[in-house]
Amino acid sequence: MKNLFLILFALALIPSLAKAEPYTYAPDNCDMQITFPEKPFIEKKCLTSGEKKDCTDIVTYKKIIPPDASVNFRVTCVGYDKKELDTYTNEVVEKTLNKLMKDQGMEAYDVSSDDADGIRRATSMSVGTKDDVPYIYSGQIWIGEKSMFTLEAQMKGAKNDEIDKTFASILRDTYPKKLKVEKPDQKEK
Repeated sequence: MKNLFLILFALALIPSLAKAEPYTYAPDNCDMQITFPEKPFIEKKCLTSGEKKDCTDIVTYKKIIPPDASVNFRVTCVGYDKKELDTYTNEVVEKTLNKLMKDQGMEAYDVSSDDADGIRRATSMSVGTKDDVPYIYSGQIWIGEKSMFTLEAQMKGAKNDEIDKTFASILRDTYPKKLKVEKPDQKEK
């Protein structure tokens, strides 16, 4: 009976030992890709105008470490006509990012934009406290040849090494698809 108990206990531990696999979100209509430590929640939102139906994914990833440390990412990537994307100058992208952050109740700090390899991007950070909870917020907009990619990342709560690592890792693993990035522990296939 004692051996049976040990076997059942060991079998009960096996699912908890399973490690989630990283998940790369990179839809065909998007110039960007982002890799999460595990599969995020992906919700499809659609707007209908007459007979035309436009749908986009809203990607959300959240990790919480009790009692109050957390990281939260929200990503969208919307396909647009190249002509329309060309209207998003650096100034327009910066203003759009400022509005995005203001809509989240954040004050943008050091909004900057640049163009490189056919990608225009604007980034901003916001650091502070909200309801007595410290936070770091990163807002990013990337304009490619066929899409607009938005990223909102928030880390809040007491300092936690695992949350810090997750936040930095996801931000580091966000880049244009056409950019080949070789990771130290991976070889290109």
